[in-house]
Amino acid sequence: MILGVGQCARLHFLCCGVIVELGWVESLCLTKRFFSVKTIIYTSALILALYCGSSAVAQNNTCTTKSCPDSLLLSTRTEGNYEIRQYLVKGNSVMEADYAVHFPISSSQMLTTFSDNNAQIKALVAFMTKFKTDTLMRIKSVKIKGWASPDGAETSNQKLAKARVTAFINYLKAQCPAMKSCAIATTSAVATWKDCLPMLENSTLADKKAAADIINGNHTEAEKEAHLAKMPEVWAYLKSKVLPSLRCAEIEIHYTRSSIVEQRLLIKTPEPAPAAQPTSTTTTQPTPTSTSASASTT
Repeated sequence: MILGVGQCARLHFLCCGVIVELGWVESLCLTKRFFSVKTIIYTSALILALYCGSSAVAQNNTCTTKSCPDSLLLSTRTEGNYEIRQYLVKGNSVMEADYAVHFPISSSQMLTTFSDNNAQIKALVAFMTKFKTDTLMRIKSVKIKGWASPDGAETSNQKLAKARVTAFINYLKAQCPAMKSCAIATTSAVATWKDCLPMLENSTLADKKAAADIINGNHTEAEKEAHLAKMPEVWAYLKSKVLPSLRCAEIEIHYTRSSIVEQRLLIKTPEPAPAAQPTSTTTTQPTPTSTSASASTT
C-alpha cells in the first residue's frame, strides 16, 4: 500500500512515525455453496491510513493537519519534540465470512453431530465472539439461504429449504446472542441437477459423460432424475457424494473493521535569535604637532 505524504515536510510516519495496525489474518475452512471447501482470508488494511496526512499543509513552516471525513481524532499527547495524534479510521472495505451446516435427507432438524456441523458451528460462534471483544469490528449485513437437493418432489423440497433456514436461525440465536440484534435477510431454493455437474465431472465414473448429457439436456428435473436413477453406478455416487452436500443452510456475514492510526507531528520550535555582533570602535591617536624651536641669542 502506498501512502501519500502531503506537502508538510515535517510530517513523519513510522518507521517514521505512523503506527499502523494491519488488522488480523485468519483462515477458516468453509463450505461454500455445495461442493468446494473455501478458505476465507480476512484482511484489514488502512486504506485511509493517512488521508489526513495528505491534508497537511505547510504555512509559514508550521504543520497544520485536517482530519479526513472517515476519521475521528481520539487523543493527542506530546512526546519530546513531537505531538502525537491518535485517530480512529473507519473501515470502508466490506469483508465476508461464510459458514454452512448440513441436514439429513428429508429433514430440517439442526444436528451438531451431523456431517461437519460441529466444526462449522464452533468456528461461527468463535467468529461472532470477536464482535464483543473487538470494538473496531462492525456487522454490515447477515444473509442466510436454505437449500434442498433436487431429488424428490419439488413442492416438498421448497418447504424443506425454508424450514432449514428457520431451524438454522433459531439455533444461531440460541448459541450467539449477538445474532438476536442482527437484521437477517433470508432466502431459500431447491438445487437443480446442474448443480451436481462440478462433482460429477471431477469423478472417475465411467458413465459420467452420459450422465452429464442427461443433466444438460432439455428434460424436466423429474425426468432427469428418472434417467439418472437407471444408471446404478452414477446414481449411487450422486446419493452418497453429491446430494448430501446440497441439503444445507448457508450464512454470509458482511462486516467492516476500523483501525487505529497515530500521526507524529514535529513541533515547531522558535529559532534562537541571532547573537549580537560586537561593535567595533576606532581609537583616534592624536597627531603630533611640529614645534619650531627658535634659538634666541643673548
